Amino acid sequence: LDEPAAGMNPQETQELAVFIRQIREKYGLTVFLIEHHMDLVMQISDYIYVIDFGSEIAEGVPKDVGTSVKWYRMAAEGGMTEAQFNLGLLLYYGRGIRKDLPEAARWFLKAAEAGDMKAQWFYGDCCYVGLGVPKNRAEAISWYRKSAAQGVKDAKDRLRELGVK
Repeated sequence: LDEPAAGMNPQETQELAVFIRQIREKYGLTVFLIEHHMDLVMQISDYIYVIDFGSEIAEGVPKDVGTSVKWYRMAAEGGMTEAQFNLGLLLYYGRGIRKDLPEAARWFLKAAEAGDMKAQWFYGDCCYVGLGVPKNRAEAISWYRKSAAQGVKDAKDRLRELGVK
């Protein structure tokens, strides 16, 4: 399957994960998956190869959250936008890794600069509240606008809340 979650929202991606697992188990199939949505990869994979521009950079078995953090970091460092955002979330909430707001903000920014609408929202929030970066209302509004332009309701609501058109 070549990027089956492309363009899907989180609910659809979760439904896809269930569907792929059901097919795999029902028919005893091996599923070869090319995917940048690391959350999907971690949910359905027994074994993973991480390839960056045709070169294998890692391989192994995703066993637990700690291992997931390792995979997200490798994929994020390899430039995978979704992995950058997800690593930011793990660091932001302290899931499977020590909470580190400056590091979370750094990964949100990388993903936001690559156009990830969720990362744009989160980085905007980091700037607005001062989580991991200095408070900067103008910077926050800039990122909220980018996120809102891609249809993120929370960003639209925050701009309205701030009195920004």
